[in-house]
Amino acid sequence: MENSKQYCPLCGKEKPQFFIEYINKYVYIKCECEKQKEAEENERKRIKAIEAYINQRTKSSHIQLKDVKADLSTLKVDKNNKFAIEAAQYMAHILLTDEYKTKAKNGLILKGNCGSGKTYIASAIINEYNKKHPLNESAFNQIIKDINNGYINSLDVRIESPCKIIKEDELLRLYGRYDYRTDTSALDEFRNAKKLLVIDDLGTASSDIKKIQAAYFNIIDYRYSNMLPIIITTNMNNTELKNYLGDRTYDRLNACCFSINLISNESRRSS
Repeated sequence: MENSKQYCPLCGKEKPQFFIEYINKYVYIKCECEKQKEAEENERKRIKAIEAYINQRTKSSHIQLKDVKADLSTLKVDKNNKFAIEAAQYMAHILLTDEYKTKAKNGLILKGNCGSGKTYIASAIINEYNKKHPLNESAFNQIIKDINNGYINSLDVRIESPCKIIKEDELLRLYGRYDYRTDTSALDEFRNAKKLLVIDDLGTASSDIKKIQAAYFNIIDYRYSNMLPIIITTNMNNTELKNYLGDRTYDRLNACCFSINLISNESRRSS
């Protein structure tokens, strides 16, 4: 059987070949530079798939656009925020290792003035988890498949993060619509977050105080009873927080959270 020569489109060298008698055909072997290019392309797609996976986790966490890049490693440490950053690193660690299940205190109350970096730090903890927690293999493989098929902007698979962040006013709005008779509700996504719930800007609502206290007892008691981590960001001091939440809820929150004061506004990302 006659055979024709084939050449590598990259380097122009003749490709090695061998004859397979069973199929009566010559088979050409890829040149090393073709193999290298294919490996580089596969690595590019793998990195793109990891980015898409993490982006979906971030989106499902409901992190604000301004904080999607929040990163614990970029925080400028000073004497006023040192404990807050160390506490944030501790939180990220116990979430990633599941050690929170054995800790009586597995949450944080981040207190400080506007601009002190409370929300940024809380978002950075979620981002740390979303980046470093192992990927679900079947979901990741589906993303790779979507990329190979050109569907990167409309992925078939949806990734859920077990870490959620929500503003107080939105949380209370969802609680006002909560129906305990149904199996699921919009509130459950946050109250029942499997790893971490962050309630941002606690103390800014203008609702009836009894309704606020009822809502927070429901949410915080659930997480306290199930040893599920919670982070609160607030401008309130301890007395204001106790009056706002009520004694029972405040006691539960203190039982499961470390209280951290952020004094400086330099806990934002470093320049």
